[in-house]
Amino acid sequence: MQIRNLRASCLMRLISLIIVGVICFYIGSYKDHISGFVEEYFPEVKEALKKRVAKLQKNSSPKIITVTPSPEKRLGSKQDNAQEPKQPSPRDIRIASFYISSSDNNHVPDLGYTAQIIKYFDVVAVQGVETETALKKIVDILKGLGLPYAYISAAAAPVRHTGLHAFLYRTDKISMSGEGMIYHPKDSPFIREPFYATFQSGHFDFTLVTVHMSWGVNEEQRRTEIKALPDLYNFIQKELPREQDIILLGHFNLPPEDPAWDNLKRFPTMTPLIKTPDTTNIAGTRLYDNIWFQKKYCQEYTGRSGVTKFDENMFKNNDQKAGSAISDYRPVWADFRVQQPDDD
Repeated sequence: MQIRNLRASCLMRLISLIIVGVICFYIGSYKDHISGFVEEYFPEVKEALKKRVAKLQKNSSPKIITVTPSPEKRLGSKQDNAQEPKQPSPRDIRIASFYISSSDNNHVPDLGYTAQIIKYFDVVAVQGVETETALKKIVDILKGLGLPYAYISAAAAPVRHTGLHAFLYRTDKISMSGEGMIYHPKDSPFIREPFYATFQSGHFDFTLVTVHMSWGVNEEQRRTEIKALPDLYNFIQKELPREQDIILLGHFNLPPEDPAWDNLKRFPTMTPLIKTPDTTNIAGTRLYDNIWFQKKYCQEYTGRSGVTKFDENMFKNNDQKAGSAISDYRPVWADFRVQQPDDD
């Protein structure tokens, strides 16, 4: 009995499939006639079908989902250097160099923004400032934030000097030893004479030399000044025979791998801290700002250094706004220990 019912069920399914197939065949053969009939006598049916098909196509299209990582994961990524650098340990100080003039706009940037960046540095060499008024305003803003800063600047030399060299420093962490000096030898190749000063923080005493190379008419003119840096370094070593922690920093207008640096690199363990593929301009195409010293002497260096990408942090990578408000170039920095016994 069960077998007979099964056979009957199968037979009915087969007959149903044959009927459906025949209907589909005739519908396919006469689809144009059927379509015309529906369009003529049932236009509202056709319109409803079109809307239904469009809705199905929209719902079936692939969707693009953007997943934004959490701030914790972004901070942990080695590829993401856009975050503000963490403050150094209380036992360390942060030394920096910052070219704060916008070459495209040729004006003093918004110093409120500039002060917000400088507050992360304990002593910073500044290039690009034309007057002391800007330095005083930066210091006043920082004091308004409860941060005791002072500055020392190079007096303008007749004819040759354009712009000021200056150091801004936290007086509660850094003290000056002596006065700042301008390097101005006979037949100096420097359009802007380098400026240097000696500082003390804890057990660490060091001499900073700020340099702003001229842009010149071509790279060869810039190389002339960089090739003269060994003479500058030797001069300061002779002037300060008991001081070997000599740190060159500034806006050099040439990358550290340029052949012009070869003579300076002959000093044992002389090295730049910022290297390719890092860049210091906000466009991300040049590495002109740097910090150089002999590692065998500056053993207080912690191994931590970097570039503060304020254009990404503060302006969401809008180069035009960042350049107008602050600078075309990013500051560079390095941390140094001040509690261990001085090694020179």
